[in-house]
Amino acid sequence: MILNCSGKEAMLLMQSLNKLDTPEQKLETIIKKHAELLEEHRSDQKQMKTLQKKLLQVMKEKDQLQNEHSRAVLARSKLEGLCRELQRHNKTLKDTFVESTPHVCQIVTPEL
Repeated sequence: MILNCSGKEAMLLMQSLNKLDTPEQKLETIIKKHAELLEEHRSDQKQMKTLQKKLLQVMKEKDQLQNEHSRAVLARSKLEGLCRELQRHNKTLKDTFVESTPHVCQIVTPEL
């Protein structure tokens, strides 16, 4: 696609040069076109540099977010494990309490 555009532009330039009478006019037209293309190239280079900086920044941010997510997943996993351990411990305490004091449980729980 880019080559087609360049080819078309070259054809248009050649057609416009063929319409000119003197070699000086042709040279002037070529120099103007060269200056335009050079300015366009410089502008494209600046834009590319800006976009590369932005890309680098976005990639760094992505890495940071992935690291944060990994840490959050690990913390969640640890918390879930601690929660299960606490629930087991509470059940053990409750079972031990019920076994050691059956008369307290009878008094506390009224019969219907």
